[in-house]
Amino acid sequence: MASALRVKTFWLSMHVGYGCRDAGACCSSGWPIPLEASRVSAIRGLKGDDGWLMQASGAPAEFAGVLATNDQRCIFHGDARCDIHQALGPDALPSACQHFPRECLIDRRGVFVTLSHYCPTAAEMLFAHRGPVAVVEGPSVAGGRPEGLDARDALPPSLTERVLMDDDSYAAWEQHAVRILTASHLGPEAALAGLARQSEQVAQWRPGDGSLTTVITALPTPEALAAIDWVAEARRFEAARAALAPGHTWPDYPANATAEWDGWLAASWRGHRDVINRFLAAHAFASWAAYQGHGLRSTVAKLHTTLAVLRAELIRGAGHRASASPRGALMHAIRQTDLLLIHLTERDALARAWSS
Repeated sequence: MASALRVKTFWLSMHVGYGCRDAGACCSSGWPIPLEASRVSAIRGLKGDDGWLMQASGAPAEFAGVLATNDQRCIFHGDARCDIHQALGPDALPSACQHFPRECLIDRRGVFVTLSHYCPTAAEMLFAHRGPVAVVEGPSVAGGRPEGLDARDALPPSLTERVLMDDDSYAAWEQHAVRILTASHLGPEAALAGLARQSEQVAQWRPGDGSLTTVITALPTPEALAAIDWVAEARRFEAARAALAPGHTWPDYPANATAEWDGWLAASWRGHRDVINRFLAAHAFASWAAYQGHGLRSTVAKLHTTLAVLRAELIRGAGHRASASPRGALMHAIRQTDLLLIHLTERDALARAWSS
């Protein structure tokens, strides 16, 4: 954003305490890191020449170029932490570095922040959290200059193709989704199946039926049983893979997924259901899909895709990492899921898939 936003910022309670712990995933993934021209002079003193700054053709005027890399690692990433961060402080970092792994939605209600769990520190928070998860007010992002989807001038998310929600009812739905997805007695499949049925129930609302916010707030915690639909999961995984941005590739859906699933993978999944539920809640909150797609329908479809990709990556990772602990295997699968869905795909293409 061009100027600071003086609005409330909302987080999930499990994320609100996030702080960089120098895991270095963002610094060593080979991504181009654009640098604003206003930050060049301060950073120049850390290097003896200008080889650290590469030209980027077609970049906006406010950017001086991109930071050079050495073997896929940012040239400023030292043994322990970022040299810029250590010498000059967080305000000197490129804007992209200041924001990662934060994912922001900005609308008329305020700024909503979730995290990309490709960051190992963010992923660890899914395992470390205890207690309920709620939407809470928290600190502003990058000095009140969040970057993300700016939907302040967009129409509210849709309830159906012909009916729009309002800000209050969408906030109520988002809070309800977080509550259901993190209900301690529901596994991820059951929680998502119940939420999907309730989204269809809410879609029957019409003006004149009373307050939509009241209807949503009164929804109970569903009692649901759900089996894995392997055909649907493979289709959702391939739809995500089809949305890859040019220049990126991703492996096919794992062969013999159902056979690979039996045994310790399924048991580990059940044993870590609270972690998986929290991961789904992070994808339900601050979701761009509600605005880029068709409201509730797209947000539920996004969650189905997230679950399908996570299961596929857990199966694939277990095959390649036979010595990994169940916790380590799930951690790797979570990181891979967000790498694909948040960082390597074109979001408009994903939104189209979730709206079809």
